[in-house]
Order: sequence, then structure tokens, then C-alpha cells
Amino acid sequence: SGGADSVYCLLSLRELGYRVVAVHVNHGLRPTADRDERFVVDLCGEYGIPLEVRRVEVGGGGGVEERAREERYRVFREVARRYGLKKVALAHTLSDAYETALFNLSRGSGSFGLVIPPKVDVFVRPLIFLWRDEVREALKKAGVKWVEDESNYDTRFARNFIRLRVLPEMERLFPDLPRRFERSYRTIAAERDILKGEVERYISENVLSFAGFTVVRTGSDYLTIRTLSVLLGVEPSKLEVLKGLESGRRFNVAGRDVSVYKGFLVIHKTPPVLREGVVWESLNMRVVPPPELEGRVRVRGRREGEKVGGKSVKRLFERAGIPSVFRGVHPVVEVGGKVVWIPGVFGSDHGIRFRKIQPHRPFLFDVYDFIGLSVFR
Repeated sequence: SGGADSVYCLLSLRELGYRVVAVHVNHGLRPTADRDERFVVDLCGEYGIPLEVRRVEVGGGGGVEERAREERYRVFREVARRYGLKKVALAHTLSDAYETALFNLSRGSGSFGLVIPPKVDVFVRPLIFLWRDEVREALKKAGVKWVEDESNYDTRFARNFIRLRVLPEMERLFPDLPRRFERSYRTIAAERDILKGEVERYISENVLSFAGFTVVRTGSDYLTIRTLSVLLGVEPSKLEVLKGLESGRRFNVAGRDVSVYKGFLVIHKTPPVLREGVVWESLNMRVVPPPELEGRVRVRGRREGEKVGGKSVKRLFERAGIPSVFRGVHPVVEVGGKVVWIPGVFGSDHGIRFRKIQPHRPFLFDVYDFIGLSVFR
């Protein structure tokens, strides 16, 4: 960016002998954005550092900072791949970590929000144990200049208020705050890794994806909420409403519907529906009739208000315990135009079977097994 932290990070890595490529993303969101770009171009030219400059528009409106960050990270990944580089160094400091912890703690984040991780995927933070003042003092001593983002001094923004008003008072109360918080940071980061591993294990054992559905078996409130937070990309605090909900409720979270059932949740957008006459390939299912019924079997989805054997199909689904969210993809089998079998719901199979198209992908009956629903195939 041309700020003190990024300049220190770039020149330090170069001084340590790493092969470095600088990336500057100009969003054009501030009057001084072009000034910052020129500074970075001159700096990299002075030190002979390869530089990629990208101008990326993110538009106005709410969430602009988050969109800008996502665009920067996308550019960082793309440039790293093109140059064959294994790591992207971000210049967050221990001061940033402290401010983030206070900010997220104040807005109700869970323990994951209390720490900026030292590394995630290709992203690393080599300055994470340096206090901001240490960085600036080192640059001044070396005679290296940087540019300041004037928006960093606007205390209307919560993070700036913490940085400019709260942090100085905390340093006055605790003169050795950097080292105190470093100990806390290391502990919280280690605990975060343990919790993250537990959540990842829970997801691997209790989440199944199928045809646009994501099925989550529910366990403890903590692990369930954490799992949904990862899957939906939202703060855990926004998912508290799902705790202890009765079966059959549905909520919209981050543009996705979450249907609540006893023992599991289903995340989806618009549920797929079986087309007339075929089993949708996305369901990974095909019908296999016995030789004597070849050419006479038709598979379709249920119809509104349909009855079989004088009974409402809807009532039969309810009696069999088929979750409503899956009823649109549950097969209805006809032979010679007459419904003879709805697996687990009505009739007999007449030797008809359903098989997977791709053996290693789940299909509907795997989902039923996953949630503990026994359905005759």
C-alpha cells in the first residue's frame, strides 16, 4: 500500500534474501490513491523490486471495505500463481492484532475473531509479533519514507477510534502492553488452532453435500453454530437464532435457506425438482428396471395434491418421515402410467432399483442414511 507496515515488510523480506514481488492495488476510493500508487512505483524502482499495479473498482455502498479486501486477496493469489511464488506476505502487526481483538470482542465475535492468524493457506504475516511503533522507529532509523492513509485518522471509524483513542490509554496503563499482549496472542492463536481442528473434524464427519443441499447433523450448540459459520461465511453471533429451534422451521441466512429438523439442518437455495420422465443427473441417480419392465418404467417427482391408493401423497410422506425439503427430489415410480412405488412411502419395488451414476458421489438414499432415516430402496 505504501504505508509504513507494508514498506517495512517488503524491504525486510528483500534484505533477508527472499525473492519478492510487490503488488499494489489501487481501488481509487480516496483522493490520494494515485499519490500512493506513484510512491510505490518509485520505491520499487529505487530498490529494483518487480511490481504489479492493478486498478480495481469495487463501487460504493455498504460493505465496500470487505469487497475491496476480497479483490485485493484475489489479485494477490493470481500474481503469486503467475510468478510461481508460494507465499503472500501481509503486513499486519501485533498492534493490528490487538485492535482486531478489541474490535471483535466489542461486537460479539466468538474466540476465532480474537486473533488474526499468523498464516492461512498461502497468506503469512511475518510482522505479527512486531508492535507498530517498532516498525516506524526502524524505518526512521534507516531513513526510509512511507505514505500515510489520511482516512486512518478519522475516529468516526471504530478501528481508528481504538487505534487513536483507546490504544494510547491502554499503553499508559500497561507500559509493557506489547509483550503482555504477545503472550496472550500466542495462547489465543494456539487455542484457535485446536478449536479450528475440532470444527474441521466435526465438519468432515457431520456434513454431507448433495445436489445443492448441504446437510449438517447437529451436535453441541457450539460445534453446530461454528460449522454453520464456516459453511455460510457469517459471524457465529448471527446464527444464535437457530439454537433450540423446533423442527420444521426455516430461516434465511446470507442468502441461503436453513431448514431445521430434529437432529439435523439443511442449507439450500432453491431445491431442485425431479423433471417429468427422467431422474435429474445432478441427483446422481438412475433407475434400473428388471428385464420384463424394460421401457415401461417412468420416474418423476410428486404432483401437487396427488393421491395414490386413495391416500394423499403428502400425508404418506409425512407418515414416512421424509423431510419436506427433500420431497421435491424423492422419486415417484410409474409402470404403464400407474404409480406402483414411492420408495419408503408407498407400494413395492417390482424389482426396480436405483443406482448411482457416479459411485463415489452420494445420492438421495445416502442422505437418508446419513440423517438416520431408513428408506427401502
